[in-house]
Amino acid sequence: MSAKCPYTFANRLDYHEGNVSPAMAQEIANHISSGCNECARSLVWMRSVLPAMHESAMMGQLSVSQRALKRAFAIMPPKVVRENPIKRAVSVARLLMDNRSNGMAFAGARDLSGAPLRAMYQTDELDIDMMQEPASGGKWHLFGEAMSQDGEDVFSPDSVVLISSDSHQIGAEVDDAEFSFPPIQSGTYSLKIAWDDHDVVVEDLVVGA
Repeated sequence: MSAKCPYTFANRLDYHEGNVSPAMAQEIANHISSGCNECARSLVWMRSVLPAMHESAMMGQLSVSQRALKRAFAIMPPKVVRENPIKRAVSVARLLMDNRSNGMAFAGARDLSGAPLRAMYQTDELDIDMMQEPASGGKWHLFGEAMSQDGEDVFSPDSVVLISSDSHQIGAEVDDAEFSFPPIQSGTYSLKIAWDDHDVVVEDLVVGA
């Protein structure tokens, strides 16, 4: 594409209005497809502004000249839509403690008989308390909470998803601050806990003894 577009505003207007030959229409269309920003901006503006201007002109029995349209384009150029620079925050939680490896049963958020498997994960701001209990058929109940590091506050997530090694996703039921999954097979999973502006990810969550 050359530095300067070979087509004038009047050429683009005739193309938009269908006042060019089929050959010229194809030529301009190919030119636009090649990536001419100047033509693309003009056509976006024409599609958004001209219908209203034509309607007003018809109501008043007036004509709108190309010169007037070109001046209007210079005064009211199309808005440039830019990608939102704000990216969603993601924190990766690290394993803090696991009673399968150290033999410790944590004191904690929930009193369960049978010494459930329990692991604690931590980000810079949150603790993720995960517990497991055996279920029928060799499967496991998995549930947890996200809380402040002093344990005084719990935070109810918008969604919680468990992702298997073959990318199968299992959604959790969120009840107030606690989330729980249907019985699942043992294995290694990824866990994603989502709030409106922040995700916490546990990359290697081992389910099962």
